[in-house]
Amino acid sequence: MFCPNCRSEYVDGITECSDCHIPLVEELPEEMEPENLPAYVKVLVTFNSADLVVIKSLLEGAGLDYYIEGENFHYLGVPPAQSVKL
Repeated sequence: MFCPNCRSEYVDGITECSDCHIPLVEELPEEMEPENLPAYVKVLVTFNSADLVVIKSLLEGAGLDYYIEGENFHYLGVPPAQSVKL
């Protein structure tokens, strides 16, 4: 048995992942090959965390997948040493 989220393996008899709290599956789905992964395009570079909040809200509202590079620097309570790239 495997967790489809964290991919942890469990012994028979366990039905739920202890970390993710989701049902286990018999087999893991195949991982996506690099050529099948979505192509991301850089749309924003900012030092302003308010910009980031607005853009994330718009992308989520539109149902679009996104990746944020450097997002956690905005949660340190000090201005980030680097920009955030979306």
